[in-house]
Amino acid sequence: MKERTLPILLLLSLHGCNGKAPPAGDADADTDADSDTDSDTEVPASAAAVAEAFSAGGGAAVGLGAPFVGDGEDLNGRDGAGEADGRNATENAISGNSVVTDPACVAYAWAGLSVTVTFTGCVLEMTGDSLDGVVALGVTLNPAAFTMTLDGLAIGGDSFDGSASLTWTDGAGPSPALDVDLTYTSGGSSTHLVLQDVAVEATATSASVSGSGTLETGGVSATLTLDAVTWQTGECHPTSGSLTYEDGGPFPVTITFLPTTPADGIVEVQVNGFPSAPVELLAPCIPE
Repeated sequence: MKERTLPILLLLSLHGCNGKAPPAGDADADTDADSDTDSDTEVPASAAAVAEAFSAGGGAAVGLGAPFVGDGEDLNGRDGAGEADGRNATENAISGNSVVTDPACVAYAWAGLSVTVTFTGCVLEMTGDSLDGVVALGVTLNPAAFTMTLDGLAIGGDSFDGSASLTWTDGAGPSPALDVDLTYTSGGSSTHLVLQDVAVEATATSASVSGSGTLETGGVSATLTLDAVTWQTGECHPTSGSLTYEDGGPFPVTITFLPTTPADGIVEVQVNGFPSAPVELLAPCIPE
């Protein structure tokens, strides 16, 4: 399990150390950037809120959903799959492949293809966050789908309400779509994260998501575009891929995650077409 230290927000410029970014076509920006104050662009304050809120909610969604990919693909491709197959796929995804690091922390109460899953003192394998509470989960066999309803589920000290589902669609290829509608706290602010038909890729050591969604947190309302945002197993923040958001400001902002981001909280930030810069936007995760 991991804890997050408080971040140091460095509002670095996107060009050098003088707090200025040159406008496109400014031939003398290296020498007189200070004269271009009307068009210079700094990292917006919203970048920290969006990065922190997305990492918390996205990590939870991927940690709960991605372990179902392998078992769901097997279930989806099985002719004549029955109730026992659906139950086995669910329990293997949670306790085997897996949502949690220790299967002994999970209890199941089945009723047909619906199950109440109780997590007690668990650790979310994907992010290393603590996991406690109850999830109501429904299984569909053909095409396969797993739908989770969260009511006060505690992940990493935050309380999550809402839903997350992983669905295979006939004719849409072997990969499932992740749909998320979660409300939770992040950095002391209430956050609402919605992801729609997001593509999920899962391996034995990582999971990535690509697609679009929306996020509302701390007075910021943003549309999101995800490009192969990837978590390595056991890392609290993404380690590669990019998140581009627009929040009504003059330019879109792209946050690119790095292999070192979980350790130091630093990401690359690019505003519009200006050069990117390393900025500490996230709280580094320290193993207990």
